[in-house]
Formats: sequence, C-alpha cells, structure tokens
Amino acid sequence: MQRKVTRTGIHYDGKFYEFVPWTGAVSWDIAPWGHWKMSGESKNHLAIVEIETTTSEPGTALRAPTIEVGLVPACKDTCYGDLKLRMWEKRDDGGKGKMILDATSNMAALEVGGGTTVSDSLVNKIVGTPVDVDCSG
Repeated sequence: MQRKVTRTGIHYDGKFYEFVPWTGAVSWDIAPWGHWKMSGESKNHLAIVEIETTTSEPGTALRAPTIEVGLVPACKDTCYGDLKLRMWEKRDDGGKGKMILDATSNMAALEVGGGTTVSDSLVNKIVGTPVDVDCSG
C-alpha cells in the first residue's frame, strides 16, 4: 500500500535531518504487517534517506483512545524489528553522493494501524513548535 508520509527526521552527528513534503519529497510503502520501506529527499540538507524495516514477529495489538468509542484495538506493534537506515549527501544532479550514515538494528519499534484522534491543524501546530533537546541541565 503506497502512502504519503508527512514527516521523517533523523538526529545524527549533532545534526537534525528533516524530510518533509514542503522541503523535499517523502514517501513510504507499508505491507499490512512485516515490511516497511520509507524514503525521502531534502533540499535544505541536500540529503537522501532510505529506511527499510522488517519483522517475522506476529506483533501485539494495542488499544488506542478514540473520540467515538474510547479505547479500542487500533494498531499492532513490536519492538523486535530489523532496521536498515542509509543516508547520502545529495549530488547537484539529484543523485546519491557520499554516504553520511549506514546503520542497522535488530531492535526497531514498528507499528501499523492507528489513526489521528486529534485534528491535523493541532498536530501541525505541535510539530512546528521548537523543542530544546539539551538535557545537560
């Protein structure tokens, strides 16, 4: 199932790489369960990212709050996914240049389902709010 992703962000080496439709292109392809593939391009950071995750675990159904009927099974997730994340500098011709990051993990948190229980305008206001991530005190 092909869908549009609105936001993907990666913190790496003291930098935040943001992949969003208004500064590039972001897309994903998600199976009903077991396989997730995401990609993005950023004009601001001149970067290209590809993220692919898989799991052979059956997943756990989770309840989520809804306005209509309260808590209902609305998604399925696992913390036992395999993840491959690769990010490149973007060349002037739009192709992949020097690799910035090539990482893997066997502890990826993966989910399908869910939905928005609050309005998109509220989410956009929250997402655009600056956050101080300095935890040094």
